[in-house]
Amino acid sequence: MKFDRSAPGRGVEVECRLENGKALLKWRFHLTDEYSRTEVSWPQALEAQVPRPQTLQAEVSRPQALQAEVSRLQTLQVEVSRPQTLQAQVSQSQVRQLPFRCGETSRGQDGQAWSQPVICISLMAGEGNVAAEGIQTVGEEEPLETVLVQPHLWQGRKDPFLYEAEAVLLMEDGCLDRLRTQLCLRRLEAGAEGEVLLNGQPLEIRAVVYSLPDAGSEAERQSLAIADFRQLARLGANSVCLDKESRPSFLLGLCDRFGFLALEESVAEGTEPSEGGKGTDFSGGEEGACFFVCTWNRAVKIPWKGEDAGERPPAYRDGSEALFLPYKKCPESVYYKYKAKWSKEPFVYLVPESVRRMKSGSYAVTCYSSCSRVALYTDGELFEFRKGDGIFVFQEIPARTPCIMLSAEGDGCSGALSVHKSFVKALEENN
Repeated sequence: MKFDRSAPGRGVEVECRLENGKALLKWRFHLTDEYSRTEVSWPQALEAQVPRPQTLQAEVSRPQALQAEVSRLQTLQVEVSRPQTLQAQVSQSQVRQLPFRCGETSRGQDGQAWSQPVICISLMAGEGNVAAEGIQTVGEEEPLETVLVQPHLWQGRKDPFLYEAEAVLLMEDGCLDRLRTQLCLRRLEAGAEGEVLLNGQPLEIRAVVYSLPDAGSEAERQSLAIADFRQLARLGANSVCLDKESRPSFLLGLCDRFGFLALEESVAEGTEPSEGGKGTDFSGGEEGACFFVCTWNRAVKIPWKGEDAGERPPAYRDGSEALFLPYKKCPESVYYKYKAKWSKEPFVYLVPESVRRMKSGSYAVTCYSSCSRVALYTDGELFEFRKGDGIFVFQEIPARTPCIMLSAEGDGCSGALSVHKSFVKALEENN
């Protein structure tokens, strides 16, 4: 008997309900191989101890082992003369190999006796700091419930606090299985007018569609996912949209660890997804065909509010409009577009493909920044200050040399861009 690690929660599933500053936990345990009692008859036990003639003949044919075999047979003859004793010994030896002996008791570390195998659960908030404990016999229909006063809630990117839970399956003064996992206490619900509430507070969904390449070992893919999640944290995202069929099992744990909501795409009843099995309208309105649901609370519909109706969340690495392209380590311009809206980290980024020549012969450029004010320099000289909210457009920029040399400054940050006029001309011809 052991925990079923293929079941939800890897065998230990907990449901959290928050009421009046308390966390009400409901535990469910998934086990494999139910215990049973096996009887061993006396003839079977005796047959297991008495060697067969063929085996004995093979042993006798080896002179060097003959004396030892004769001694063993003499001892066996004495034991066979006491069938009741031998039967008791064999039965006791056989029962010790069984997972559970019906009618007998188990004892915990405190000496308490149990008539069945038990599960002991400990919830720890930090190393050695036990916040709650519980115990339940195996086979109990009602789930184990625990009340946690003043719980430390998981607050997403703001505070991705994880409790450590340890479940131990005990029997006959021994441990059959032990499972240690991390879990977060949280509540997700729908608010008014399409709002999403995390622990009762409004949460603006900033989601990115994420997937991992199929190549590489699991350790390599996990290392890549950790590096990607760090980039998503710098971007300012707080949710990742995962494909239910292709996501590896470790991704959900990483989402909890980094403070990301794990979402899945869902299609409303009575509507048809677009080609490829994916929907196109994520507005979440009455006519919206598609929306997202959280992997651990599918009852809450999460709309995606993009700039355009039907716009999908940005993809991390798939497609030409992805934040990262397979052949480049540095992010694309669209990465900084979303970072300007989502992140509070000061930065400025001059968009290379935004440089264009105006009818007057001067040039224009777009700058993405999380700062409230940006200064633009051309050829090392201050050109203009602009105030804005994420996107800054500078126009009528003079360019006296074949190379347009631009730099921008914000709140303690800066960025530079050099573009040859031939590149601008090529952009105009392609457009």
